[in-house]
Amino acid sequence: MAKDHPNDPAQSLTVAQIVRATYRKHWFMLAAGLFALILGQAGAIFLPKIIGIAVDGIGHWGVELGKGQADDIFRRMTLDVIGEDAQSLVPNCLIALACLGVIVSLLQYFKRLFLTGLSRHYEYEIHGAFLGHLQKLERGFFTRMRSGDIVSRATSDIEATRMMIGPALMYISETLALLPLALIAMYSVSPALTLWAMVPLGTVLLSTLYFSPRQRRHSQAVQERQADLSARAQENFSGVRVVKAFNREEFECAAFDGISTQLLGAQLRLARSRQLYQAILTTLPGAGLLILMYFGAREIGMQDAGRLTIGGLLEFFFYYTLLTWPMMAIGWVTLLVSRGRVSARRINAIFAERVSKSLTASAGDNATNIKGDIEFRGVGFGFEPGKPILHNISFRVQAGSVLGITGPVGAGKSTIANLLLRLEEPASGEILIDGKPVGDYEANSLRAAIGYVPQETFLFSETVAQNIAFGAPGAQREQVAEAAELAGVSGEIANLPKGYDTMLGERGVNLSGGQKQRLAIARALAGRPRIVVVDDCLSAVDTKTEEHILRSLKEQLAGCTVIMISQRVTSIAHAGEIIVLDRGRIVERGTHETLRTADGLYATLAQRQEVSAKVE
Repeated sequence: MAKDHPNDPAQSLTVAQIVRATYRKHWFMLAAGLFALILGQAGAIFLPKIIGIAVDGIGHWGVELGKGQADDIFRRMTLDVIGEDAQSLVPNCLIALACLGVIVSLLQYFKRLFLTGLSRHYEYEIHGAFLGHLQKLERGFFTRMRSGDIVSRATSDIEATRMMIGPALMYISETLALLPLALIAMYSVSPALTLWAMVPLGTVLLSTLYFSPRQRRHSQAVQERQADLSARAQENFSGVRVVKAFNREEFECAAFDGISTQLLGAQLRLARSRQLYQAILTTLPGAGLLILMYFGAREIGMQDAGRLTIGGLLEFFFYYTLLTWPMMAIGWVTLLVSRGRVSARRINAIFAERVSKSLTASAGDNATNIKGDIEFRGVGFGFEPGKPILHNISFRVQAGSVLGITGPVGAGKSTIANLLLRLEEPASGEILIDGKPVGDYEANSLRAAIGYVPQETFLFSETVAQNIAFGAPGAQREQVAEAAELAGVSGEIANLPKGYDTMLGERGVNLSGGQKQRLAIARALAGRPRIVVVDDCLSAVDTKTEEHILRSLKEQLAGCTVIMISQRVTSIAHAGEIIVLDRGRIVERGTHETLRTADGLYATLAQRQEVSAKVE
């Protein structure tokens, strides 16, 4: 179940909105991180300047250290701090270098702490919003979307967006802060060398413009193949018993290998593009350094021009080196941004899915004290327009009575349960509880008042007690044991290694089908609901156990409204009224005795089941 989350997802929610909400909520971290980043980059600019002054001081190049580069504003500012005395210059430079280095390192630490931490807060927010949104989607979404693909978007895609707004954004900000400062400092040392340094920088920009769209396409292909691989793996893990039973191991391995081959091809194409890009980025700085060494040496030789000293050239090299990492990181950052943009689109596609009105309804009357009178009035329903599943369904179940619903497979029996629980909304007609439309009740309180045993049993990888108490948070052990007794499973729980504290495997894999179904019944009864809906959940238990469970339910649920849905006639024979569905329509209704003697579908189903029971 999703936890309550501060950012309750709306239908129009997007990754960008969550990012903005995170920035607003944690504005101090953003401001402090950017402040530390800018201050750290500004401090880093003065480190090469101190080194250059120290080198010139050691070499005694023009004791008046401002002579050679009198228009260097950064050198002038540095000399104002450390002084120009020739004897104390070098020691002062070393002290200043050590102190400034420590300060810059601390600023780098706080920059990473705040900006990377901010991306972790975003990750927390979007995880909660994503899961919360999934739980509000209509059932049709989960029939067309593979669970492996959803898992891929909830994990690798969210991580890719975190990397985009965390490390990638941090390095982009660093580059934007460092580039103008470094270029100004380089220009103050030597305008000519700065122009030559722009050659590799311009080439990097052109390379980025060329490779970025290609890496984005390759990255999208990789992520799609990864989603396919996750979906296939998840299906095989969940259905491993079926795979083994039908001797399909080799076929499934071959299918998995085929998807892996497609993923390998996509990854290799991305790797080739990325490595070529990286090769260009790593080659250009080295080539640029050779160019600067050549023209720098020439400028030093032109002493009559009075432009450049040895220390100045060395400090220029340091500035160029400062820009080398951002140049080389551009490729990595570009890949992060490309992957992040693709992942953001994939996540936004989930957020754009229409949410169920019934699952998001928070206003309405509290259903805690309902009596349990249920009425369907001309209800129709279909998943797709023009393809109805239910046609004009009308019946009434008085509070405290039992209604049985039966019919062949695909008749629409389970759909009635989904409509009552507001897991689906009727296309026509209305459903009333205690004379009020179900839409007038607050959705969560309505479901809390209905104990539902679904046709497909699902158990969580938790203890037996936690699974039973799933629908009744805070239920005491006595209440859990009582529900297990009603469901006829308490004796078998006692035989488990740790009783109610026994951990169940995924989907209750260490239990039999009948045990899982009875645990599902116990889970529905643990909340002591006013209405109980049992959807064909006794198919995996033998007749004797079924009779025991039905007898216990009849005794203990006296006063509760019960809807029993089953293909087994024996499961609903005790109901006060039975309706028979066929192709979405009610074709018969009455008691077991009247329907059994009539020449209709119910009698036919009963006869077939009696013959099958005798054969067995």
